[in-house]
Formats: sequence, structure tokens, C-alpha cells
Amino acid sequence: MASSFKKLRGETNFTLERLTEENEKIGSYVLNFIRNLKLSDLSKEFSAEGRKYGTVMKLDLRQMLVHMIEEELQHIGEMNALFWQMNINPPITEYMDWVYAKHHGLL
Repeated sequence: MASSFKKLRGETNFTLERLTEENEKIGSYVLNFIRNLKLSDLSKEFSAEGRKYGTVMKLDLRQMLVHMIEEELQHIGEMNALFWQMNINPPITEYMDWVYAKHHGLL
């Protein structure tokens, strides 16, 4: 499924609308994946290439979800830091901001 997402890395000619559209596609994919999980899925193992360590690692889905949350938090923090450096208030600084914005159609 990941191959169906448009890669934007390295591109310089894009619009806010295009970024928003790609973000929505990825968000929908992740939410559908999470919504369809069963408790028994959390212990399923898979292999992942560790680019940082140059090895193949075995992970279970529970570990991967924790890592996914960690990555999301890190990247939101990075984006917010960039906004603040440009004297722009970031649109999302906490989960409840996101919930409010989604509920009121602001995202």
C-alpha cells in the first residue's frame, strides 16, 4: 500500500492543498489499519531491516506501534520548532488541538 503514496521528498513545487491531500491519505490508511487490529495481532512478528544498525531485526506489532507513536511525536515536535523559528504559531501543539480541529472541520 505504501507504494501508492506520492513521494514529496526533494520536490520544491507543491501546494498546501497537495500536502494536505497526501497527509489525509496517509492518515486514513493508518487509522484503517489501527481500527482493524485485533488483540491477537499485537504479538505477530515480522522482520524489519534496521538501516541504522545494518541488520535485520525481529519485531512484534506491539513494539512497532510504540515506535510509530515515538516517531510521530518527534516529527510533530520538529515541525513545531520550525514554525516557531519562523514566528508562526503551529496549528497542532497537542492531541486535544487535533481533536478539536478535526471535529470542527478545521483540518
